[in-house]
Amino acid sequence: LYVHEGGVEDLVRPLLAILDRPAKLLLLRDIRSVVAPTDLGRFDSMVMPVELEAFEALKSRAVRPPALRPARQDTPPKRHLITPVPD
Repeated sequence: LYVHEGGVEDLVRPLLAILDRPAKLLLLRDIRSVVAPTDLGRFDSMVMPVELEAFEALKSRAVRPPALRPARQDTPPKRHLITPVPD
């Protein structure tokens, strides 16, 4: 469809707007398979920098252990006492 409507740029610009998160950008690999062979070079030159950035973001997110809450060294933890309430 993009071949008849416009160039590969007209395909890539909306894709990058829609695929706005690193995990979504992984779909570009699948989309690449429907790009005409004559347009692959231009498609890759537009998409690869964004793909690499997304891959690095996903990789760094996977390496770092998830924190339940930020560690604060300046204040000691608060103690909450539970007092039984008589019936």
